[in-house]
Amino acid sequence: MKYALQALKAFFKSLELGTNTNKYFLQDCLKLMTLVFENSDKDKKIADEFMSNFRRIPPYGWIDVVPQLIARLYNKNKKSVLNTVLQ
Repeated sequence: MKYALQALKAFFKSLELGTNTNKYFLQDCLKLMTLVFENSDKDKKIADEFMSNFRRIPPYGWIDVVPQLIARLYNKNKKSVLNTVLQ
């Protein structure tokens, strides 16, 4: 948890610089989502950082993450972050 915010920023930078053809793009997206879902309820800064930066990633980058998002729909604690992504 101590380095979660720095890790989130690093994942965003990696995804911003990478492309969808990069073989690690999906892996980084999924790790980013896991980081957000596991820590956003513990630290509001994580959710705020995610909400302010997720639009930096091209929309095609999120398409492969949709199954992960759907699987998390029923988690009540993460709905505000999830709603932001789905809009």
